[in-house]
Amino acid sequence: MNIPRVIYLDQNVVVDACECMRPSKSHGREEKRQLRFEIERCVDNGLAVFPYSEVHLCEAANVVDPESRAEQVRFWKKVSKGYRFHDARAIETIQLQTLLKERPIRFGRQLAIHHSQLSFDEELPDPDPRAENRGEAFRPLAQYWASKQTAELRGSVHQAEVDAMIRLIWEDFFTLLRTGDMPLNRIFSKHNDLHTEVCWYLRDRGSATAFEDACVWIKENALRIPSLVINFLGVEYIAGEYATDLRSRKKVENAELDHDLNDLEALAHWFPYVDFAFTDRKMSTSVFPRLCKAVSTKRHSFTLQQGRPMLFSSRDKFLEFLGQLSASEAAASINSELRDVRQSNKTLLYVLREPEFLISREPLDTGDSTTAEALPGGGLRIDSKNEKTWDTIVDTFRKTQHYIPKDGKSATIVAVDWNNQRPRIGTMFLSFGTCLLKLDGLADRISAALASYTGEPREIDDGYVHDLKGASKSKHARSAAHA
Repeated sequence: MNIPRVIYLDQNVVVDACECMRPSKSHGREEKRQLRFEIERCVDNGLAVFPYSEVHLCEAANVVDPESRAEQVRFWKKVSKGYRFHDARAIETIQLQTLLKERPIRFGRQLAIHHSQLSFDEELPDPDPRAENRGEAFRPLAQYWASKQTAELRGSVHQAEVDAMIRLIWEDFFTLLRTGDMPLNRIFSKHNDLHTEVCWYLRDRGSATAFEDACVWIKENALRIPSLVINFLGVEYIAGEYATDLRSRKKVENAELDHDLNDLEALAHWFPYVDFAFTDRKMSTSVFPRLCKAVSTKRHSFTLQQGRPMLFSSRDKFLEFLGQLSASEAAASINSELRDVRQSNKTLLYVLREPEFLISREPLDTGDSTTAEALPGGGLRIDSKNEKTWDTIVDTFRKTQHYIPKDGKSATIVAVDWNNQRPRIGTMFLSFGTCLLKLDGLADRISAALASYTGEPREIDDGYVHDLKGASKSKHARSAAHA
């Protein structure tokens, strides 16, 4: 099975790919139909998948023409294969939880995309006329920044945004105390969602003043959350277009703020998790390159992988790219990994029986002399090139097993000792994946299986057989004593 590329599509190119299929639209129809054909060809051949987001759902729901809306529904059903991006708020929470658990920030595609239980049309929200004027809520802020000079904006917007979050949290708190009520849009706002998550975390760790402590934590750590940093930096770059001392200064009243908001939403929440994206020229040539340079500095807790995602803003170049797209990597299998020796001394594999659609190969930080990576299609590979014991390798597995979701999917563990002319191999089938995996004593059970190797892979004891035998012997002993 090929592991497909994940590609994000700007709503403008979606409209092009849909409107060209309508008989009443003839201008430029053939060129745009060719783009639609290439997108669908890549999906049919398993080369790419195009997940939809909450922005695409909102845009489609507010299309007035029934024929246009129906065509967008058909398009997304075909090219998404049922996959969609997590909502922006969910991604922010996932990133926050990663920080609270003191784990490294990753941008694996499976962390931001899921297969929806509903079809695109079933997920469509009710039309909301206010959605078209969403950018108007951003206009007062844009007018405020437009009164500043470039030097005042540089490096100050993102900290001002954090301060505003803290101010809003306290404002909502005092409003609730004073009136006993609070609007729903403020209860479920970004700042209150994040604050609530941190409150629960601190309370579980014994904080007697969780509300106040959570405000302090957010003020000190909000800029470690990737989506917030990217969004705030994006706002800063866009605000710079309206600076009073800019020679080519733009006017706020002419700004397409709604479009900018959608682009920032995608930039902050979905772009870091995809392989390629089609977006507008401003994002691809100005905002995103500046953003990548900014987050590569040591003061940020994460980095964006160089060259990923690759951005397109030219339809011609995007069409050419899709036409040349080919399979990138296949899902890992036991045989394919065993052929990849890598001059290792010992190797431990955890391979899923049914590969996951979105997971690609990814190196993992182990913090020791072993190397580990997530396998394409899911699972883990741990290698040791030194004379490390199986205890050390199992300890690495213990530290990295959270990269394997505990979903009960069957898998096979393979242990390989490469020190002989013919490698010694031990295997263990796990019908429910890591849910029933006993790590205690696993190193000894691997060593025992490899010690009895006679040319055929040996079965590694799962750790339950001895417990059952022991229980049986105990039962017989009690019966004999009773007799």
